[in-house]
Amino acid sequence: MDSLLEAAAQVLESEGFEKMTTTKVALRAGASVGSLYQYYPSKDALLHALFERKTERLRARFAASLAATEGQGLEARVRALIETLFLEKATRSRLGVELARQAPRLEKERLIERLSEDIHRAVHAVLDAHADEVGVADRELASWLVVHGVVGIADAAMLGPPARLRDPVFISAVTEHVLDALRVARLPSAR
Repeated sequence: MDSLLEAAAQVLESEGFEKMTTTKVALRAGASVGSLYQYYPSKDALLHALFERKTERLRARFAASLAATEGQGLEARVRALIETLFLEKATRSRLGVELARQAPRLEKERLIERLSEDIHRAVHAVLDAHADEVGVADRELASWLVVHGVVGIADAAMLGPPARLRDPVFISAVTEHVLDALRVARLPSAR
């Protein structure tokens, strides 16, 4: 199954969803079309499996990032989450762009909405854990705005030079933007 998904990712990256066929995927994987159909009955099924694989990796990286920054201040945790998201977006960015282009197909099963809700809950929990550092009253709304704002920034950056999502200056600028939006008091030297 992994080789079939990897082949599907490669075909999606090189040709786009419209030109992707199950035959091309099977050929790339060195498998028969019949074998592919045992696991993935259509190219939509392949698309959904690729999206789920990518989102599971993001969820795992977010969990690891939160665990690694446990006990640290909000600024460190926000930066770590932004770095995690940007690293995931930078990894195989062409695949990410193609998956994003197919959002209407993916929304049939609320896949994108569920991922967004999971990230929102994680960020909201961080803001609640650091309520004494956050200067906004509605942390639930703030977390929603932060998640969608940062994801939008990451998606826009993904379309530009690939190095931008790994640029420490860019990551710092986005981190400061988020902290300013949350009205987090910081020492002047922290900027």
